Amino acid sequence: MIKVNKKDGLTLSFDLENDKEFSALSEKLQDGKFLDSVTGMNCLFNTFWHALTTPKNFHSIRYNVEKVKLVKNGIEKTIGEKIICHADNVRLTLLVYYNVRPKMARIELKKVGKQRFIPTKKG
Repeated sequence: MIKVNKKDGLTLSFDLENDKEFSALSEKLQDGKFLDSVTGMNCLFNTFWHALTTPKNFHSIRYNVEKVKLVKNGIEKTIGEKIICHADNVRLTLLVYYNVRPKMARIELKKVGKQRFIPTKKG
């Protein structure tokens, strides 16, 4: 479950396992006006809330979400959710795994340079 915090105090919820909600969130993340209102994105899983606040003092901030899948013996299974934040020339990724013992989340910060291709941006 992805939660999106907005400047107006609202929190929007999107279940990535539901294809309609996943598409709705992906579409909203293409809208610059919507992105300007986002103060953070969170992943809620198994009563744990993993928060990724919008970084400060950056000019360009874009978000993307993904379902993390594993294909084993020809069977595709979703094993986690990923929130990706591109801020100027760095990428911050929060990956929360489902049903892994011990419970696990991974954070990655990477300097990627200026992003030329933005998959969520039209045109």
